[in-house]
Amino acid sequence: MWTNINDLPEYNSYGVYAIRLVYKGTNIPVVIQRFQNPDFSGILTIGQTSNIRDRIQTFGSAYQNGTNPHSEGRTLYLVRNFFYNQQFFYDQQFDDIYSLQYCFIEKNSGEDAEQTEREQLQQYFRKFGEVPPLNANLPGRDGWIEEIIEEEREREER
Repeated sequence: MWTNINDLPEYNSYGVYAIRLVYKGTNIPVVIQRFQNPDFSGILTIGQTSNIRDRIQTFGSAYQNGTNPHSEGRTLYLVRNFFYNQQFFYDQQFDDIYSLQYCFIEKNSGEDAEQTEREQLQQYFRKFGEVPPLNANLPGRDGWIEEIIEEEREREER
């Protein structure tokens, strides 16, 4: 279930989360153009944490003020405040048009959360040819990319 970024969850343990961009006042995701296919779900980032509540709160604060230590939130802060408003809708602010939502999956351990995050990012990569726009990289990507190359070569040989 997608929830407004300002409505923090009660859950405060291990988990994997996704944050998406929607049109303000709706549950309609913003379509994000990706390398292979458009992302109709509007996913900006996928991450894992030992405390979902704190991580969502830190992302929201970093997005609002650019000072909290969440790199994806700070990146969106830069886009929102320094790039977006200068290049596009001069008469409208980013926050007048868009809002953020999150969802999460509860996990039992950090190891389980890391594995699920890796799987979610790999699924995203397979579908769109790259990680979500605010993610810096694909965890364990070197080994995983080698697996994809081998799978594709085997598929071509059949």
